[in-house]
Amino acid sequence: MAPDYSRLWQRRRKPLNLPWDQAFRKYKTCSEREIEDWPDADVLYPLPISTFLHVSSIETRQEFKTNAFTAINKWRSPTDTLAKVYPLEQDWREGDSLQCLKDKEFIISMTLETLSFNMVQGLDESGQQIVKYFIMEHREKKYRNELCELQKEIGGSPFFQLPKFRVSQRLLTQGMTELEAKQAATLFRVEAEACLLEIWSFTNPSRSAEVFRKNRHTIQ
Repeated sequence: MAPDYSRLWQRRRKPLNLPWDQAFRKYKTCSEREIEDWPDADVLYPLPISTFLHVSSIETRQEFKTNAFTAINKWRSPTDTLAKVYPLEQDWREGDSLQCLKDKEFIISMTLETLSFNMVQGLDESGQQIVKYFIMEHREKKYRNELCELQKEIGGSPFFQLPKFRVSQRLLTQGMTELEAKQAATLFRVEAEACLLEIWSFTNPSRSAEVFRKNRHTIQ
């Protein structure tokens, strides 16, 4: 039975009466520590893809795929394609398939932290609520550094690049809508899991890297 992550999808939107300009300035002047401890945050797509697609409704699964393809068309070059490989549910569940990693729970928790967005809320001139989602770039950098260290165990050049929120500078600084944040989170998780599967396949003695080499273009 998959763990219940439903609480992580709950929006923690508390009533806020600050004008948007004031709320935005307050957030942008925060230190990294204050950004880290920001009280209003949301984890988008907390489940591993295999589990998420297994337990979700058809509509939710279709939304995930739509967001992923929309994101790659918006924020990648025309020659980029969506990674088709990701760890199976069994890979996440069985400890022996994660022996190569320093700490299975550490990697999973870091994935969740990186997919957590700070939410900033305020009111526009007409009194309507504005909600913007902000990427925590220091978490992304830390996560990429950890995966880079793991990639060194493969030897040679990795097939998959490290995941990165390659959204526009405007969205990084001004914040994203909920839909834009979902799209960014979907693509980041796809790229992160493809990267992890490659690491596991080449460093775990119980797996055959040759299978991965032959099928990495077509694994769904």
